[in-house]
Amino acid sequence: MKQVIKSKFSNIFYIFIATFLIFFIILSGLEINFSKHIIPLLFCPVSLFSQTSQLEFITLESKANGIVVQLKMDTIPDINNITAWQANSGWFYITLYQVTGDSSALMPRKIPSDITDFQIIENDESLQLGIRLIKTIENHEFSSLEDENSIVASLHYSTEYLAQLDTVKKMNLR
Repeated sequence: MKQVIKSKFSNIFYIFIATFLIFFIILSGLEINFSKHIIPLLFCPVSLFSQTSQLEFITLESKANGIVVQLKMDTIPDINNITAWQANSGWFYITLYQVTGDSSALMPRKIPSDITDFQIIENDESLQLGIRLIKTIENHEFSSLEDENSIVASLHYSTEYLAQLDTVKKMNLR
């Protein structure tokens, strides 16, 4: 089952803080040049959103030891802005902070049979990929392919599961 979830968050908190600062400055009697100090403050969100990357394409590939997720981007985001975790519910989540994308256009055309469900969750400041798997992910790592503007997420199954694979058992017999 393919699923797209969109969540909408407003910038009410930012507007509240900016308004509070403006009133504080006015009430405190400080001499402030409005065009020099206040207008740039009001446009801070614009500069923050201009630093986002655009996710253009998602590829999912099943391997014996896990799943490979390739994320084609317009620009490579800071690798520190990418996190992931395995939830107790069987879902594995990848969060891409300061990344945007059109969730309806990003749904992979091919989803491996090891993945029982896939979802894209859009937030104001991030894009999150939810992957429901038959087997749990024990380890993961991210690498960037600068020449291809891609991030590769290698999701590794548990060592307990890998020890049960026929190919591993045959290797241990030799």
